[in-house]
Amino acid sequence: MQTTTGNAHGMADNLESQDRTVSAPGEGVGGWLLLLCITLTILNPFVGAHNLLSHYQRASADFDYVQGLQNYLFVNTGLRLLLVIFGMHAGIGLWTERPHAVRTAKRYLFCFLGALALGVALLFVMVEWPDYAREILAREIAKEVIPSLVFFTVCYLYLSKSKRVKATYMD
Repeated sequence: MQTTTGNAHGMADNLESQDRTVSAPGEGVGGWLLLLCITLTILNPFVGAHNLLSHYQRASADFDYVQGLQNYLFVNTGLRLLLVIFGMHAGIGLWTERPHAVRTAKRYLFCFLGALALGVALLFVMVEWPDYAREILAREIAKEVIPSLVFFTVCYLYLSKSKRVKATYMD
């Protein structure tokens, strides 16, 4: 039978061993790195789903008038779904400090950029836009492309230059 003091001593040893696993300041998943992990694993899937539903609802009225629009949305939805899954994989890797997590996250960012370019290209290849829609289309593309380029640049530079990232991962 174990006494209360023996139990307390065992708990103290357990707490000490846990304290040794806590990251030093500037190491581990915290700060901006934690925000990136949350963005990749939680925010991007929700924002992506919202945007896809919103785009579909706005465009569905034009399916009969704009040739190829429905097919484009189908292809683009599949592309974005794959990208969201890859982003979640990258975010979980960073969050759990897996080997090569930074490399995976950077690959995700390049895929994100490639998917953005492919999505814009397919918008013109797959869809027969009426002349009046081109100006509206240019504004809509800019609304998506500019923030996406900022996201890519900020995330890539953070993963490349951050002291916390370098201290946390052995990539």
